[in-house]
Order: sequence, then C-alpha cells, then structure tokens
Amino acid sequence: MNTAIKYFEKTLRFSYWCCLYALSLQAQSQQSNRYADTLVNYQLQIAKDSLQYSLSSGLLLAKEVLELAIQKNDQLGVAMAHGLVGKAYLEETVHERALHHFLEQLNILKKIKKWQELANTYNQIAILYRRQQQYKNTIRYSQFALDLAKKYCCKQEVGLAYINTGAAYYFFKDYPKALQFFQLSVSIRETLQDTIGLVHSYNNVGLALRKLKQSSQALKWYKKSLKVNQGKREVKQMKSATLDNIGDLMADAGKHSTARKYYLEALEIAKKSKKPLRTMEAFESLFLLARKEQKYKKALDYYTQYMRLKNKFINANVDVKMKGIRQVYEIDSMKKERDFLKKNVALKQAAIERQVIITISTVVGLTLVLLLAIVLYRSKAILKNQKAEITTQNKALLQTQEEILAQQNIINESNQKLLSQKLLIDQSIKAASTIQEAILPSQERMAQTLKNYFVINRPKDIVSGDFYWLGESEGNPILGVIDCTGHGVPGAFMSMISFAMLNEIINTRQITAPAEILECLRVFIRNTLKQNGRGGERGMDAAFITYQYLPDDLVKVDFAGAKRPLWYAEPFDKTMRVIKGSIVSVGVNYKTIRVIESQSFVCQRGSMLYLSTDGFTDQNNKHRVKFSAKRFVSLLAEIKGLPLPHQQQWLNLTLNTYMQDTEQRDDILMLGVHL
Repeated sequence: MNTAIKYFEKTLRFSYWCCLYALSLQAQSQQSNRYADTLVNYQLQIAKDSLQYSLSSGLLLAKEVLELAIQKNDQLGVAMAHGLVGKAYLEETVHERALHHFLEQLNILKKIKKWQELANTYNQIAILYRRQQQYKNTIRYSQFALDLAKKYCCKQEVGLAYINTGAAYYFFKDYPKALQFFQLSVSIRETLQDTIGLVHSYNNVGLALRKLKQSSQALKWYKKSLKVNQGKREVKQMKSATLDNIGDLMADAGKHSTARKYYLEALEIAKKSKKPLRTMEAFESLFLLARKEQKYKKALDYYTQYMRLKNKFINANVDVKMKGIRQVYEIDSMKKERDFLKKNVALKQAAIERQVIITISTVVGLTLVLLLAIVLYRSKAILKNQKAEITTQNKALLQTQEEILAQQNIINESNQKLLSQKLLIDQSIKAASTIQEAILPSQERMAQTLKNYFVINRPKDIVSGDFYWLGESEGNPILGVIDCTGHGVPGAFMSMISFAMLNEIINTRQITAPAEILECLRVFIRNTLKQNGRGGERGMDAAFITYQYLPDDLVKVDFAGAKRPLWYAEPFDKTMRVIKGSIVSVGVNYKTIRVIESQSFVCQRGSMLYLSTDGFTDQNNKHRVKFSAKRFVSLLAEIKGLPLPHQQQWLNLTLNTYMQDTEQRDDILMLGVHL
C-alpha cells in the first residue's frame, strides 16, 4: 500500500513539472510573437519615414520589412509593407510594379477585414491610374474608396477620394464637376483641420476656377492655399506650384512682369525643395512667358534648362525601370533553377515508385504481370517526357548562364577601368593636397607670430576650398580665414588663386588694413575670373584681423568680414561677444553698392579670438539638423577658459559626436588665438 502511494506521489510530481514546463514554453512563444509584431511595426515606421527623404533607401527598407513580415506570418505587416513598396514604385513612376504591390495589399486587407486601410489602398490605386491618364479607372477606384471610407467614418480617405475624382473630371475637361468634388474635399479637410490636405484642395479649386474663366475667384483660392501653407509644416513644392499657378493667371491677364515675378519665386522655392519635376515645370512656365513676350534669348535659356531637367528625369525613370527588369530577370532565372530541381526530385521519386511496383509485383505473382507491364510502360513514358523537359530546361539554363557570364565579364572590365581611373584621380588629388598644404603657413611660423593658438582644418574631400593666411605689418600680425566657393578640386583651385592674390595685395602692394585687403580682393577676383554679373559667379566669404599690443595690458583689434563674423571674449567675461561682418561676398556683383567696413575695438590682454568658416555651424547630424551658430557660440562660452590644446580637443570631440552616422557636409576650418 505504501509503495503504491509513493508511486502515485511521484506521478503527481512529474505531472506538475510537465505542466510548468508547458506553461513556460507557451509564455516564451507569446513573448516571441509580441516581439516579432513590435519589430515589424517598428521597421514599417522606419521605412515610412525614410520614403520622405530618399526613395531608394525607403524602397530598400520597405522590401526588407516585407520579407520580415512574411517570415513572421504577420498578415497586416505584409499588407502594409506591400503598400509602402507600392508607394515607392509609384513615386519612381514604375507603375506596373506599384500596381502589383497594391493589388497584393488589397487581397490581404480584404481577407483580414481591415476596411479603413483598404480604403487607403483604393485611393492609392486611383492615384496610380490618374498618373497613367486612365481616368475612368481613377473614378472607379475612387468610388470604391469613398464607399468604404463613408461606411467606416474615415474622413481622411473621403477627402482624398474627392480629390482623385475631381482630378479625373478635370482632365476630362468637365470643369464644373471637377470644381464640385474639389469643394467637397475642402469641406471635409476644413472639418479635420488637415493643413497639408487643404493646401492641395485650395489649389485644385483655383485650377478649376481658372478653367471656368473666373480668374478673380481663382486668385482668392490660391492666396488661401499660400496662407495655409506656411510655418513648420510648409510644403515647399506645393507653395512653388501655387505661385506658378498665380503666374499663369497674371500671364492670362497680360501682366507679364507680375507673372515673371511669381514664376521666378516659384522656381527659387522649387530648387530649395529639391524636386526636379517642380523645378522643370517652373522653367517651362518662364520659357512660355518669354516666348509670348518675344524675348527669344531668354526663352532659349529657359528652354535649355527645362530640357536638361526633363532629360535627367526621363533617364532616372529609365534607370529605375531597368532595375525592375533586371529583378524580374533574376527572379525568372531562380524560378527556372527551382523548377529544374523539382523535376530532378520528381525523377528520383518516379524511380523509387517503379522499384516498389516491381517488388510488389514479384511477390503477388504472375497474375499481376500484365498490370506491371502497363505501369512500367506508363512510368517510362513519364520519365521520357520529364527527361525531355529537363533537357530543354538545361539548354535554356546553360544559355542563360552564358549570357550572365558574358555580362559579368563586361561589368568586371568596366569595374577594372573605373578602379584604375579612380586610383589615378586619388593619386592626383593627394599630390594636390601636398601642394596645398605647402602654401599654408608653417606651424613654426604660426607659433612664432601668434604665440598661443590652435587650428582645426578638416577638408571634406582631401583638398579644401578653405584656407588661412598669416602675415605681419610692422610687427603686428595679420590673420585671415577664407572660405572659397565649393569644396574638393574646384574649391582647392579657387583657394590657390586667392592665396596668390593675397600675396600680391599684402606682401607686394603693402595693403594691410583688413577692409582694404578684402575690397582689393573683390576687384582682383572679378578681373581675374572675368565675372560680369551674369550668374555663375565664384568667390568667397572671408574674415581678416590685425591686432596691436598697447600699454596697460590692452590690445587694439581691427576686423573686417565678408559674410563671416569674429567671436571674442575678454578674461573673466562669462559671455561671448560677436562682431558681424559686412553683408558682402567677395567676387559677387551686386546691383546696389555694397562696401566692406572695418571695425575696431580694444580688449584686455588674455582675451580669446575665434575665426571660422561656415562648415562647423552648417554641419548636420543624422536627423539633418544643423549644428547652428547659436549652439556654436554656447560651446565657445563653455570652453574659452580652457588651455588651447584642450579647447581644440573639445571642439573636435563635439563635432565628431554630432556628425556620427552622417557624412561631412563642407570643408571645416577654425582658428583660435589667445592674446
């Protein structure tokens, strides 16, 4: 009896531990699933954000998250990833591949009954057909989106569906109906306070009214669009489009000078927004206006700019489509290889089945001989057909392999040539860097003249457009920091020319006042580079100081700057002081007379002076936020009391930390002098 009880207790204990283990496995599985879901959502958000800044990067990330979602069997994640890939291809005008991904998203969302997301997909397909000029399909899919969005109270998608439908009727030239739908979108988006959406809606109402010859009303709507489109959420490309549309109204009214003003403003904003298509349209408007005014020289110039951007845009689209074709080709090749392996497996399986049939037939006896013969005949026929198919596929695969090898050889040869050319270019640039370093003042001369100083010189591309200049006049140091237009090789050439000019101005002509040095440099640059104020001007921003020690531990400092300031701080002063330079860039021709002014001040001995090009303050971090002049001044105020080597180390460390995970934007040059 006792033995039975002991065995019963052991059984209960074993069952208890088994239950605990099962519960532990279940908890781990649930935690793993939650982690997978979180990871997919996180990756989706990253891909979505990346699409706003770089289509190529966003597309790559969207494809990666699509594979991850498929691997984790996350149906909603797969659908949303298909949508992101589709949007990327839509922006790159690869419409066939975009439609494929939208339809995949559509099927999944229907299965999992995500109706609001489904309404958005219908709207995206409507946009795709609108860009393909298939306006009947645009209206059809917009109606699908509208029905779902109204049913599930998704006002955002209702507004977008109205816009898509109105655009279709606009291109059908049914302007009253287009105006009706655009105004419906306005009422929805004003309710939602959707600022960005209202910019588009107001603009579209203006377009329809212009076609209906209601110019004054159209102008009011365009101005409403401009009023909404400002501040932190300003959409630059839409602002450019609105200004372009106002220019069209002015051109219609014969106000050509006013129209040109709006077109030029639209062009400037389009360039800043870095949207080639919008820039191209602005050049086209300027070309049409110049042609209307019979200013054929300007018209030709604008038309040349328009065609250059148009060809660039077409070539970019062709490159994207060629990538898509190569991907399809690679996928087809992989599919053929997979089918070939399946046929081999089927062939082996058939052989095994035949052997089994033979063995069974031998056991059963002579009564099944006829049946065995039939089976063998059929098996041989199947094997023969399969072998024929495999032979055909082998030939196709061999041919494909030969084509790939031939292309690979061509690519390898091209790569080899490119590597050789790059090596020669790198060697030339490194040699140029040695020459450029040789013209800079030596460290011995700097130490002898300035005593206590530091230099931070970080070229962006080996050679630099920034350089510093040191001289003396009657024992008083002359120090300059110069930022030439451009960086790399163009900037380096400009710096060499400028260095020679400064030698002529200061050493030969004995001009030593900072303002006079910069004014002479302006004349030299314009004459030497033959710049006549017609654009394409190259020059520099610069700052020069000279200082003289006075009795009673005082120092007189003379300063002149061309768009560059001087920062200084006296001993025991907690704040940094800034002396701004003149609003003049050396080498640029201005319509009005601008003079570089000299500024003088007296400070205590032991003060700190800082000169710098704009490379430090303009450097961005991985979030594309500039370091800024305000942060730079705060940093100088913190470190100005440290020994100069420590200041230099702290500045370098701060800069390296700030620009982590991003590239250097421009040449960086900075000088600090302790008086």
